[in-house]
Amino acid sequence: MCTISTGANHEKNMRLCHPVTGLWLTESDEFQQWLNGNETTKLWFCSIPGGRKTVLASTAFEEAIAKSDSKNAIAYFYCDYNDIANQQTINVLGLLAQQISQQDE
Repeated sequence: MCTISTGANHEKNMRLCHPVTGLWLTESDEFQQWLNGNETTKLWFCSIPGGRKTVLASTAFEEAIAKSDSKNAIAYFYCDYNDIANQQTINVLGLLAQQISQQDE
């Protein structure tokens, strides 16, 4: 049984955000195209360790969740190199599948 909680990780990361954290990202054309499913299939955050990529990703997830509808499912997973369970493919895929299955049929 997997004991990883994506919700707890997400809430922890959102507490680290300031009200305008990631605004430059969520208002960018590239992000809006990704959010609307146009052209861009992925967003790639690249930075040094401790560069706040996870906090920025949390902002992106929140924006995607806020704009989601019954035609789109939103699922996310926070990897943590300090936790061996976060490195097991079955846990990652299982949690993503669980999130998708709990959304609108």
